[in-house]
Amino acid sequence: MKIVFDSNSIGDIDKRTGVGNYAFNLINEEIRVKQNNDYLFFFNAFKEPASYTVKRNTLGLNKSIELFKSRIPNKIFGFNSSRTGLSTIPIELLIGKIDILHVLAPVFYMPRTLFGKVILTVHDLTFLKFSEYHHPYTVRLNKTISKITERSDFIIADSFATKRDLVEILKVPEDKIGVVYLGVDKSFKKLPNKRVVSDLSSVKINGPYLLFIGTLEPRKNIERLIKAYNIVRSSGNYKGKLVIAGRKGWKFETIFNEIKKSKFRSDITYIDYLPEEKKVSLLCGADILVYPSLYEGFGLPILEAMACGTPVVTSKISSMPEVGGDAAYYVDPYSVKEIADAIAKVTTDKVLSNSIIRKGFNQVKKFTWEKTARDTLEIYKKILSD
Repeated sequence: MKIVFDSNSIGDIDKRTGVGNYAFNLINEEIRVKQNNDYLFFFNAFKEPASYTVKRNTLGLNKSIELFKSRIPNKIFGFNSSRTGLSTIPIELLIGKIDILHVLAPVFYMPRTLFGKVILTVHDLTFLKFSEYHHPYTVRLNKTISKITERSDFIIADSFATKRDLVEILKVPEDKIGVVYLGVDKSFKKLPNKRVVSDLSSVKINGPYLLFIGTLEPRKNIERLIKAYNIVRSSGNYKGKLVIAGRKGWKFETIFNEIKKSKFRSDITYIDYLPEEKKVSLLCGADILVYPSLYEGFGLPILEAMACGTPVVTSKISSMPEVGGDAAYYVDPYSVKEIADAIAKVTTDKVLSNSIIRKGFNQVKKFTWEKTARDTLEIYKKILSD
């Protein structure tokens, strides 16, 4: 098979998050487990990001995969999904015959193929369900996603929760969607305490702490987490700090306003983007990962925390129970009291905490990038044989 990965949705792989992590792990695992395919990593942009000059090294790409860059304006190259017209330049005219075009996330201008099958991965529909939480540029996907899914031959969803959303909201036929779970990188594991202490000291963290990791945006529900932290600190049920780690997203300012209002603000630490190795130490050192998100297509930090031996408190809605199984403590994310009670319960009840940790180690074994790659390759074969 000649498999082409459309990379226009990936962004800056030098600081991988979200789709970038998915692309990095999926591509490299596919190459590793199935060397006899031909792979091409395709990027098109009229204005090329500077980081693209090092993407081969950053992605760890070997000779099994080509890198193709086009500088054709997107409006000419790919069809505008919000309109009815197709592009005038099918992708085959640039790169030759292909079997599979895998679009790694919904895009505004999606390439057209003449004979190849188009597979689209949809990670979540948050831009539809919580459009008020997104930048207007992203909300443009509201107008294009129906046509993007219609023009795809098959859709991969990260979870059954996302599949349900595709069926219920966009009316995509169930048999056109396959669920392929994400994996957890092997670097996420319990580290020696000496290493953890050293890494944490480099970012000025010491002593016990609760942890949130993720993009700072309203959907992540961080304001309620801060209010819950105020409760457990005021009640004396927890004396440690709160560490919030992640990039600043859309409407992040309200989170910092909430921190300023807290009488425990001196014990609330914000850390911007961290490299993966420091992220592992941050998870290993936390008393709990508190992840009360209002919506997730998957929720990878839940599994990353489990792999590091850190108990997880998360939401009982969306995909989070599907990912966490019986290895997390679930709360109503809209209830500040439930979040606070869960923090107090898990940090004081060592029997409960140890049980969650033990179950977490078992749960995370179900999610590997190798399995993600193999399941994806099976979908390629199925689509080509239909």
